[in-house]
Amino acid sequence: MAFTLQEICDILALPAPQNKGAQVISHLCVDSRLISFPSENIFIALQTERRDGHDFIPAAYRHGVRVFLVSKDMAAISESLADAVWLKVPDTLAGFQKMAAAWRCRFTIPVIGITGSNGKTIVKEWLYQLLSPDMHICRSPRSYNSQIGVPLSVWQLAAHHQLGIFEAGISAPGEMALLEPIIRPTIGIFTTLGAAHDENFLSRQEKLTEKWKLFDTGATIICHIDDSLVKEMAQKATNPIISWGQDKEAVYQIEFHEKPGSTTAILVKYKYDTWPFTLPFTDIASIENALHCIVTFLHLGISPAVLNDRLPHLHALQMRLEWKKGIHNSLLLNDSYSYDLSSLEIALNQLKQQAGNSKLMAILSDLPGIAGEAAYLHIAHLLAQKGVFNLVGVGSEMLEY
Repeated sequence: MAFTLQEICDILALPAPQNKGAQVISHLCVDSRLISFPSENIFIALQTERRDGHDFIPAAYRHGVRVFLVSKDMAAISESLADAVWLKVPDTLAGFQKMAAAWRCRFTIPVIGITGSNGKTIVKEWLYQLLSPDMHICRSPRSYNSQIGVPLSVWQLAAHHQLGIFEAGISAPGEMALLEPIIRPTIGIFTTLGAAHDENFLSRQEKLTEKWKLFDTGATIICHIDDSLVKEMAQKATNPIISWGQDKEAVYQIEFHEKPGSTTAILVKYKYDTWPFTLPFTDIASIENALHCIVTFLHLGISPAVLNDRLPHLHALQMRLEWKKGIHNSLLLNDSYSYDLSSLEIALNQLKQQAGNSKLMAILSDLPGIAGEAAYLHIAHLLAQKGVFNLVGVGSEMLEY
């Protein structure tokens, strides 16, 4: 899936460049060091407190990019970049977010949006771990939950995905209203209301109200109502609410049972059903994060027996872009926890940045959940673009392609 340049211009209310409207744009780039498939890329010149993306346009051009989203007059360098296409908007971040929101509108699959003060990334990753055996999932890479990270995450949605899981973080009033149209969740998870970024809000209540705006288009909300402020917000909401907790008004009633060792036994009661589960940890934060996942899993209609089989295998977020020293002064980047096309691209970018002039090797197994020549052609292009010198391929599909 992709946009044509004409479609992007329509989204941004710009005239299409002459004779360029049919050009395909399938990749977004905000960092000139991390360019893949430049002929199908648009470089977005974002301006932040630390740097101005317009300064990196020549570098992106040298890498082969020819379409640029800008907010400044580029006349001074346009002669030296003769075939560049300039899309000028008042605010490149706003334009970037409009494009991502339009991309999201192409999909009718369920989308889970996660917000809260803590636990967003671990809940997202555990949901992925629990649900990925049953469906193809697109999720936020790492902790991509900011004004820039959310549109980059949602742009990864593709035709083969059956579920999206995206996290959204804010640090000031007004920010969530910009992220909601990009994620547009059908299911919302509110994790916790903690102290993070308290200084930027008048009160905890205001912070909760701002975060809750992620659910403004009617998402079914999953939340822990043992927190009185969250309970009050849930009671006032017009959205469908799936609450959990020890509070007697919770939809899913939770009972804890002491169990010696490193596990926690719980009972989850829903209407006339009661299900026992065992969690492979004892700390409160992990238990709460796991319960968000359990309730979401049950809401999606997957068997509690299947869930019981998978819960013992939940683990901390290790093996994610984890650097290790190897023999002969080599460095190993271990990203085996997460293996899909978007994660592979991120890992290769990290590898190339760290390597300098050193030779690069990739050790890859068959891509889980996706088969076919197109996926492996994509891998081949990524490896070539990042300058990988050696590939060790493991598996029957690696051998075939």
